[in-house]
Amino acid sequence: MCGCGYLNGMCAIFVAQFFTLLGAILSLATMIDCSFATTDQYTFNFKNGLNIESQGVGFIYFEKSDGHCYWYNDTGRDYTENQLQVYWNILGDTWAIATILTWFCAAFSWYFFLYSISFCCSSQIKCCRYLNGFVLSVVLSICQACTFIVYGSEFCNDNGCSFSRGSGVSIGAILCYMIAGMGFFLSSDYPGNDGMNGGDGDDGDEEKHPQGVTNNAVVYQDEDPELTSTEFAKAARISVMLGGSGGSDGLPPSGEISKEAAESSSTSMELRPVVPVAEIETTTNDEQYQQQKPFAPPY
Repeated sequence: MCGCGYLNGMCAIFVAQFFTLLGAILSLATMIDCSFATTDQYTFNFKNGLNIESQGVGFIYFEKSDGHCYWYNDTGRDYTENQLQVYWNILGDTWAIATILTWFCAAFSWYFFLYSISFCCSSQIKCCRYLNGFVLSVVLSICQACTFIVYGSEFCNDNGCSFSRGSGVSIGAILCYMIAGMGFFLSSDYPGNDGMNGGDGDDGDEEKHPQGVTNNAVVYQDEDPELTSTEFAKAARISVMLGGSGGSDGLPPSGEISKEAAESSSTSMELRPVVPVAEIETTTNDEQYQQQKPFAPPY
């Protein structure tokens, strides 16, 4: 069954997919934004005479004093320094760790979004759905929140970092991950084919009747069913044909057999006369004796 079925609940899975995608975009935006924190006027010395004034810093780029982002393109032909490495050396290890955590959130959130597309045409068991919800709402949310450790770095303490555009984007990513995780937690189990077609589809019914097998066609009989008068008459007739007396154990007296059953039995007996078993055996024995007796000529 495929074709946007949302077998684990359309609303819950759609919410998880949408906010996972939105969180991935916001995490990526947090990492490349040039103004995660606003600082006092600061001049970055990239050596070889390259000095650039800034008013905001981000994880990869920073904001120049004129309000534009610096893309590491103001270099001369003789400039050989790795400006990004110099930039991280100035900010400190705390900013480098926060950058790695932001990259981790962005990468895995995109992975979870692509994985969540499979929910459109397949169902997932509860442990898988809850694992996705835990990773999104707890792990990725914590990693994304760790971006704010940069406010306790030495660089921010010396240059007066304050809340800026990139910080707000990071908070939005955290909220998206939490909502996406709740979407996975609120998803439902696959109701089965019967449930998708309008049946109950409960888990208990699936356990009782696996593979759609039910006991509707089973007819239970008593251990000792009572025979009708006609059945008694047939049993008596069969007993006489087999050499019995016609009144074996379990058969009612002749008075309890209905008149119609008795007439039916007597008619059948008249149409099919019964030869006693003893006579049949005697005749058979005499014929065998005559065949086996040797011929003796008369004197």
